[in-house]
Amino acid sequence: MMRSVFVAGLALLLGIAATAQAPADTGAAARDSALRVFFDCPGYSPGCDFDFMRTEIVWVNWVRNREDADVHALVTTQPTGGGGNEYTISLIGLRRFAGKADTLRNYATGTSTQDEDRRGLARTLALGLPRRTEPPPRTTRGTPGCSPSRPAPT
Repeated sequence: MMRSVFVAGLALLLGIAATAQAPADTGAAARDSALRVFFDCPGYSPGCDFDFMRTEIVWVNWVRNREDADVHALVTTQPTGGGGNEYTISLIGLRRFAGKADTLRNYATGTSTQDEDRRGLARTLALGLPRRTEPPPRTTRGTPGCSPSRPAPT
């Protein structure tokens, strides 16, 4: 009798434990459906910091192969007359966005720091990417409208 009560109790506990360990993983589904972006930026440029982009814009999936991306973010730089840099971001649609393209620009002054350059570039990129997908989820980090660096020269 004691043995059958013990076995029944054990079966009940194992049944409860099994259902408690199987929550729906909605986070993985959301990550899989997120926009896949390939960041192509010359490493010698002060604003081109892939690790920083990855930590600031968290609502996209960053990929290392262009062929896996939905959007190719190609960044080119050009010096300005005042000693700063003009960053041109070409958002090139791939796969489901093939044939769509957009060009954004961010200007860094000659006196801006490397952190100001990369924050400005991240802000501009974050504002351009939602045009390719649903609005980004509200998070504490990585939402469009990162802290602005200096305004663009007029």
